[in-house]
Amino acid sequence: SADLRRVHSARVQQAFLPKFENEGQDAAVADAVVSSACLPPPLSRPTVVTLKHSGSLVTLSPEGGWAAKNSVGNEYTAGGAALLSAHYARLHPGNPPAAAAALQRLFAVQRERRISLAFEMVTASHGHHGQLPTAEYLVTTAAHSLHPHTGAPTFLPPLPFLELCAELRLPTNDTWILGAGGGPAAGAVAAAVRQT
Repeated sequence: SADLRRVHSARVQQAFLPKFENEGQDAAVADAVVSSACLPPPLSRPTVVTLKHSGSLVTLSPEGGWAAKNSVGNEYTAGGAALLSAHYARLHPGNPPAAAAALQRLFAVQRERRISLAFEMVTASHGHHGQLPTAEYLVTTAAHSLHPHTGAPTFLPPLPFLELCAELRLPTNDTWILGAGGGPAAGAVAAAVRQT
């Protein structure tokens, strides 16, 4: 049947950035980043600092399908879909047609540009990852397409990623871009964020 052919031809596109395995490695990397941010020019380089959110990884493919790290069609993927819809509803309070239009625009841009989106889904009910969150939300963590020749994921660099998030009003992380040679001020920001 047509439905069966559609299911068999479906393709889930997802890619996950590597994650550190333990806090010792996290601390060592964070210390190296803070040290690098404090170096004087020309030894320093620009640094991007973001907050870490602990939740469940979910992706949204250009075809509109949700996937969790090793699964589809479950409470994690349903949670991602519900939280993204809720995000656009908050952007357009009291105007469901505008919220639906914004969400449809997101889907259209994803299809047109063949971009998958990755999110950290933070909820109190989908696994315990430390402190219980005071709110349920998504944070857009990455966007990628597939390399036309190899099929390997190609992630958007930070600036185009942030521009895409701003264009589509995606839920984003708090992000600071510290210029090269930021010196003590850059180190103070990086150290303060590390403690959050």
